Amino acid sequence: ENYFPLVIGYDAMDNNSYFDCEPVEWKKILNTKINFSFNDKQDLFDRSRFVTLYVKDMNYNEISEISSPTVANIENFREAINFFMNSNFKIVRIGDNLSKDYEHKDDNYFDLIKSKHFNLINQYKAYEKCEFFLGTSSPSIATSVFFDKKRVITNVPAQYSNNTVSFSRENFSIFKKVFCLKQKKILPIEEILNNQDLFIEETSLLTRSKDYILIENSTTEILETCKDFINYNFKNIKKDET
Repeated sequence: ENYFPLVIGYDAMDNNSYFDCEPVEWKKILNTKINFSFNDKQDLFDRSRFVTLYVKDMNYNEISEISSPTVANIENFREAINFFMNSNFKIVRIGDNLSKDYEHKDDNYFDLIKSKHFNLINQYKAYEKCEFFLGTSSPSIATSVFFDKKRVITNVPAQYSNNTVSFSRENFSIFKKVFCLKQKKILPIEEILNNQDLFIEETSLLTRSKDYILIENSTTEILETCKDFINYNFKNIKKDET
């Protein structure tokens, strides 16, 4: 219960029984009432407008390396976190015992991982009750989709095609850059999408060959994507989509 699954009920290990997704379990999750908050004086999930944050980092490889191309450094999210809090959203960080230590001293930031309320059910409730989700592409997408939440997905490997599992423009995602050692350059996205040896996830050389290096999204890239997300979804400000 202390390790967050890649998708609901699945951790990519041979033995996937650590979280049983029987209907009775989901009834328990969906009917659970959370009674904790930033200051333990009000019901956080029912009264506060908040963003759920999950950044999968390299430490998760101790459990499973199946989605290691999606990992990122939570420090690169600091400015985006500040931006959302300055936009009147609170932040609830979720994760597991392997998640990198991260300090953010602000009354509007709550780290569920370090809380006495830390458990898997409460983390799923954070998805259910949040305004939208910010993080990396695994395990976050499937859970966000399950609870029908808008999402900002960062650090997506370029071979992941429909990386937000969505056809809606309300959901935003940004790819990691791909540096080709042979060509000594960052590959344009058009080149990747037009090459089936790179683009098709199951056979992509981007993760199978040492000729390619995936570069994490920068602090600025994440911040600017979050600004565009807020403009599109909450301020009706849309960039030229032609």
